[in-house]
Amino acid sequence: MVNKQISGRLIWILLGAIQLFVLTQEAPAAIPTSYPTGPGPASVTMGRDGKLVYTYEPNGDRISDFSNCGYGSGGVPIPDVPVRTTLSPLVGDNSPQIQAAVDALAKQPVDANGFRGAVLLRPGIYQISTTINITSSGIVLRGSGSNANGTILRRISGNSEAIKITGSGSRSTVSRRRAFRHGWRSLPS
Repeated sequence: MVNKQISGRLIWILLGAIQLFVLTQEAPAAIPTSYPTGPGPASVTMGRDGKLVYTYEPNGDRISDFSNCGYGSGGVPIPDVPVRTTLSPLVGDNSPQIQAAVDALAKQPVDANGFRGAVLLRPGIYQISTTINITSSGIVLRGSGSNANGTILRRISGNSEAIKITGSGSRSTVSRRRAFRHGWRSLPS
């Protein structure tokens, strides 16, 4: 008799647990039943209205849209920041000369557009042994091309960052772009 009572209670407990489990489960999210498809191959063309038109693959794949990437979300030209210092590669470690140029520029006031100026690195190989730290806003470290005949920073020791950009401000999102406040000046959009 005791075994029957325990068995009966156990069944009710199990039924209650199953019911509780069923009641607490959310309905599964609706799974789309159709996806954009196209004749392929995936391509991008300019529409009559000047906007990009994407052609899909038969399986729904398309070329990714990176049009919002880059400076100012790709919607504004990259500013032509005036060069204040020009450097050429030295034999040996170039970290001290690059850091000194960046530090000297950091002491300059920002212009009306929020820039202090650019340090131009002429073509060549710049061996660096320490991280180049940029701690002030408005400084551009500009190379002279990205091919084999351009500017190359070659880390010769250590494994930390080649260039580190830090500041005292805080970061916040302003209409899908990052803006720096309190010590950093936001660039005009």
